[in-house]
Amino acid sequence: TTRGPLNIAIQIMGETPIDKALKRSGAKVGDDIWVSGYLGSAALGLGYLQQTQSIADEATRNACLKALHTPQPRIALGLALRELANSCIDISDGLLADLGHILNASNVGGTIQLEDIQTLDSINKCLHHKAVQQAVLAGGDDYELCFTAAPTMSDALLALSTSLSIPLAKVGKINTSDKLSVTFKKEPLNSNQLGYDHFAN
Repeated sequence: TTRGPLNIAIQIMGETPIDKALKRSGAKVGDDIWVSGYLGSAALGLGYLQQTQSIADEATRNACLKALHTPQPRIALGLALRELANSCIDISDGLLADLGHILNASNVGGTIQLEDIQTLDSINKCLHHKAVQQAVLAGGDDYELCFTAAPTMSDALLALSTSLSIPLAKVGKINTSDKLSVTFKKEPLNSNQLGYDHFAN
């Protein structure tokens, strides 16, 4: 649901094997936090179209626009994660916002390292810029998967990454705190926006 004069409601029904559903509420203290794919591209592509973000490199610009217009659903990955992950969510409103849903539902906290999040090489070179940090952490429209898994699953997840040809990155850790903290090169990082707000003016 979002604010606006037009509301289109779509309902999708599905099934999952008993006790195999990946929920937001399954994260456990000590879990690693993982993210699939490259984050920030779609948000930067939208910024380019809205003329709030310049992307000089044509290849980067095309990649960002492709990420925005034709995101790839991670169906095969999601199905495989039923045997490996403890919790999962898709990244539609931004990593910080959507990971926050996992933390809230699981009654845990977490920490992530910005430099461990996979991005396009040209974006990674600009991670020190606030606008790029915001796109990667809170831009949204990535539709990648954020999930948590026990450290013992690392090898299996890396093998899955290779078999599916989908980048998977370990970006943080679940802990006993009641908040999500972000660091960049071991320094605390403040994000002024957690993610997309459907009801913001």
